[in-house]
Amino acid sequence: MKSSTIYVRLSFFILAIAFAYPAAAQMTSTFMSGAMYGHYYHYVDPVWLYEKRRDEGRDVSSFQREKDGVGLPFAQFEITRRLVRMNSTDETIAADSSSTINTKTTFKFSFNGSSSWEVGKMGSKASLMLTTGIASNFWKFQEKNVDLTSEFGPKEFSLWQLCIPVTFDYKFGAEAKMSKSMKTGYTVGFGPCLVMSSATCTDGASATYFKAAPYLKMSYGFFWHTFLSVEATALTGSFSFMDNNPSADFSRDNGFENNTFYTLKSGSVFTFGITWMPFSFDWEE
Repeated sequence: MKSSTIYVRLSFFILAIAFAYPAAAQMTSTFMSGAMYGHYYHYVDPVWLYEKRRDEGRDVSSFQREKDGVGLPFAQFEITRRLVRMNSTDETIAADSSSTINTKTTFKFSFNGSSSWEVGKMGSKASLMLTTGIASNFWKFQEKNVDLTSEFGPKEFSLWQLCIPVTFDYKFGAEAKMSKSMKTGYTVGFGPCLVMSSATCTDGASATYFKAAPYLKMSYGFFWHTFLSVEATALTGSFSFMDNNPSADFSRDNGFENNTFYTLKSGSVFTFGITWMPFSFDWEE
């Protein structure tokens, strides 16, 4: 077996873990689709599929332009809590003023996968590409500076952000021409992105919101066994993970219900990471 295909299989194994581990080990069962994706690569060998299609003379450019990556997501979050006392008909009797929850980040991770199609050539070394794919960001927060005997804490929040960007990319160099001999290349891209932001709290509060947002990315890479890049992305705007969503952990007192409502929002999300193009081992020399 060629060392290049061993390298590709190893990269897919790492990617399968990246998809499955945050979903199964760090998040709730809502995110098990990531684990299913990981199992897909366990049972269907992508290298075998690629080589079969190539040997049949079929177009494999979408394979050779596939790009996968991992990284770390960064954003500014604000989490507020509102304590409410309601009667039996859910009418608010008294509401305390909202307070900001101080948290510490205990986990963050990002992964992405995409492929590109050439829209047009831009000279001998550059191309305009249409790129689409999927990216996921994960965070876990734990409330800090809380009395451990307190009725209201500490709480833990698990966040998942699923992104489906569609971008027009200017690609220059090796990645644009799928050429090993060009050695290096870079990409600049921009386009819309469909975003699903979901959050859960250990006391049962949960919510999911959707919106569209501008998506930007830049990368620079070089060829070493496969094409490797450092990449930065920006998902711009503000995003709601919870918006006055109630806890499932409430108490009753003389016919009255005491409950907690959470609001969790973030600003723009920036990711920094590394990407690889697993089938670039078969690019032209």
